[in-house]
Amino acid sequence: MADKELLELAAKAMKDAGDPKFMNFEAIDDTCVCLELGAKRGAITSYWKPLTDDGDAMRLSIGLRLKVAHYYYEGAYYCRVYFDDLVPPTVEFHAKDPYAASRRAIVRAAAEIGKNAP
Repeated sequence: MADKELLELAAKAMKDAGDPKFMNFEAIDDTCVCLELGAKRGAITSYWKPLTDDGDAMRLSIGLRLKVAHYYYEGAYYCRVYFDDLVPPTVEFHAKDPYAASRRAIVRAAAEIGKNAP
């Protein structure tokens, strides 16, 4: 799945979870989602980058109540993210950057939630 689609589905999961900042959103590219803060189009915008911003990824994991576990094994960092029994856990690894592995695993788990939402 392309990063842009991951971001769109993760934003959809946040919207379905009731986060008012995600009422109007649009994925701009593979790195960023534009949030229109407010109920009307053209409202003040904010940018959401959970694939590159630790804070945005953390807020995503908390907003969706994800369970995040970190591992280091044979020279690589692993991150496993769980949601519930209906969504399989996501696992990411990165040789040098545990933060990158964590952000991507969180976004992938959120995208699965968004994909499976009604």
